[in-house]
Amino acid sequence: MGVYKGGSKVKPDEDFIREFREMGGFSNKYKFKRSSRLTGSAKYKVHWWVECPKCREDEYSGAGFPYVFEDSASRLKEGLLSCRCSKSYQRTSEEYFFEIEKILSQTEPCATIITSKGAIRNSSTKIEWLCEYKHVNRTLISNIRKHGFSCNSCRLHNSRYKKCLEGTVSYLYLIQGVESGKDYVKLGMTNKLYGRNGRLSHFTRASTDMEVISLYTGDYESIFKLESLLHKHLHLKFGQLPTECIITEYYNKEDVEGIKEYVKAIVDSCDEVCVYN
Repeated sequence: MGVYKGGSKVKPDEDFIREFREMGGFSNKYKFKRSSRLTGSAKYKVHWWVECPKCREDEYSGAGFPYVFEDSASRLKEGLLSCRCSKSYQRTSEEYFFEIEKILSQTEPCATIITSKGAIRNSSTKIEWLCEYKHVNRTLISNIRKHGFSCNSCRLHNSRYKKCLEGTVSYLYLIQGVESGKDYVKLGMTNKLYGRNGRLSHFTRASTDMEVISLYTGDYESIFKLESLLHKHLHLKFGQLPTECIITEYYNKEDVEGIKEYVKAIVDSCDEVCVYN
């Protein structure tokens, strides 16, 4: 038991609990039990185990996490409590992982966490995860708790949509060439092929070995949707070459025939897009 700082008289548990309720404002729903822990230079500061009725009913408790928390008598007299419903509570790595998995279960399309439970320290920890199309993301736990799982690659690609170009003619191209000494196959879209600011003219200047494998045309809306669909599935089927960009449209040249046939099969099923001669 703890004692008064200025004397040896033991203070009854009932007196402490009465003060917690009167001074701290705790209702009868809170259960108190003296802890064996004593702190302070003279070991006079008493600590208590507190059963929180709110934490007892939360989702963490239902998953097996504790709802009894330890706190000092001085804090309890001030109405302060170090439990999960407190704004100052620091969740454990297990609790963070539990919360992330819950958000993950409600995410469509699905995502896969790469970071282990033990690597999580606090809400500022960045975890690695894969979106449905195998894009690698590193996101702060605090951002996941606030916004959920949002793939940077998929979101950035969708943000490139330009409503002002709706109804105009666009082109989907598949080319192969050499850039920085590396062979590549690239799938992309453009509104201008050749001439000044032409997309294929740009690649011709960058690589003397550039060759157009396939070229298709259609309205802007259809080409944009088709390119987005193809990239997502090509990433899954053939992988992608690492680049410094968040979005990469580059694939291994060894896969050119397979990519060419795959793109042709998808385009053939799209009535809004046709071969550009």
